Amino acid sequence: MAEVTSNVRISPNASVVLQRLTQRLGRSKSGVVEEALQVLEAQTFAAEVREAYAKLRRDEGAWKDYMDEVAVWDGLSGENLPKGESW
Repeated sequence: MAEVTSNVRISPNASVVLQRLTQRLGRSKSGVVEEALQVLEAQTFAAEVREAYAKLRRDEGAWKDYMDEVAVWDGLSGENLPKGESW
């Protein structure tokens, strides 16, 4: 895949922070920006998952259904196998 370049305007403060990070990490500006975007994407995903679970918990019926399903899957983990048996 061909590398795509893009110009993005950032504030003077962001430019200073980016420069400091490039020096501290020994990376290129694009490398620092790419990693920062990956971290932000992961944090955003985690926040969305937390919110989805919070929404699920607020619905008592849906939460009970979910926990019942979790209990079924937990029962398949092998923890309840007779002594001496394993997968």
